[in-house]
Amino acid sequence: MIEKIMKAVKSGSKKRGRNITIGAVVGFLLSCTVAIGADEYLWIKNDSGIKFSTDNNLSTSTDNPYSENNWDGSIYINNIALSGTDNDSSTKGYGLKLEGDLGEFKLINNGSIAGTATGSNGYSYGIYNNSGTIATLTNNGLITGTATGSYGSGYGIYKYSGTIATLANNGLITGTATGSNVEGYGIYNNSGSTIESLANNGLIIGNGEGYGGQGIYNSGIIKSLINNGLITGAATESNGRGRGIYNNSGTIENLANNGLIIGNGKGDGGYGIYNQGSSSMTDVINNGLIAVIDGDDGNGIKNAGTIDTIENNGFMTSVGNNSSHGISNAGVIRTITNTGIIYDKLML
Repeated sequence: MIEKIMKAVKSGSKKRGRNITIGAVVGFLLSCTVAIGADEYLWIKNDSGIKFSTDNNLSTSTDNPYSENNWDGSIYINNIALSGTDNDSSTKGYGLKLEGDLGEFKLINNGSIAGTATGSNGYSYGIYNNSGTIATLTNNGLITGTATGSYGSGYGIYKYSGTIATLANNGLITGTATGSNVEGYGIYNNSGSTIESLANNGLIIGNGEGYGGQGIYNSGIIKSLINNGLITGAATESNGRGRGIYNNSGTIENLANNGLIIGNGKGDGGYGIYNQGSSSMTDVINNGLIAVIDGDDGNGIKNAGTIDTIENNGFMTSVGNNSSHGISNAGVIRTITNTGIIYDKLML
């Protein structure tokens, strides 16, 4: 996969004078790696004030439980490796859980946050945000969810309901699932959830066997999504779907891509951006690369919903086996402006 991605990246970057190497990507990944030891996980919730738990809410305290981390009453900075394996139930694991209306609470991750689930119906979460409001979530390190088994999912960040005002990724967020009938999600924004501003300056990766992987999955509302890094979804089995960004019955108001958005699919297809039936996107501006690698039905952008405006100043490409298109539209696209390259085909 990496060879095909880098080939597409280099091809699409030539006319903009960019020099992106595999070594740069590998170096970034290594710089984000933090050793994970025994389970040290954390639950932060609003319970008549912000409280902490390290035993799944069996006991809570207003005191910061990890001395290596910093807490000033509004900003929590994680500097260690938080990790949990099957610690929520027999089939769920999380590294950090955020719950309730946390108001102006800000989280900064400089370490690693990892959730692991094993066995059938296993669901893992690096960060599980159950409900409520968070002012800022900033990742400068590693956030990962890994599920192993059948009928499970791995989530880097899972937002169930409520609002995150600002989510900024400067590191690596990844969701990985191995086994049959599983999916991996880098960031999952559920229906009923709002992310007002999502900025990616690092890597967001969803990788899964069975059903495949989504870099960013949205069925809620994302008001602003700016990508200056890499967002990718990959499938590793023959019938899997890989989507960089999957907008499924959701709303993305403004999407600006200055980096790479890549889908790596197999038999059921790959999509850089997939805007599903009842979904809507207001403005899509591409100054970088939107690409799909492999897949019988591969599209840089596949639209079955509504997109008001697509402005392409960069490169859109599809390297599929059969039905491959730079842009494929089965819904409504009101305006397309192209000053870049749309390759292989434009199907409207």
